[in-house]
Amino acid sequence: MKVCIVGASGKLGRYMVRHALERGYEVVGVCREKSIAKFDKYRDRMRIVPGIDIPHLIR
Repeated sequence: MKVCIVGASGKLGRYMVRHALERGYEVVGVCREKSIAKFDKYRDRMRIVPGIDIPHLIR
């Protein structure tokens, strides 16, 4: 099964990534580009997608 975790670099998101990988899920994590390094130890086990920076869009 494949799951997408939005906010993967946050406290709950990192828990969900670890939990899903331990159970054999295919994981796609969406996070800020500056937070991608938090997933270095999972890089070979998941796909990481940088999200867009929205604050400038909602002004």
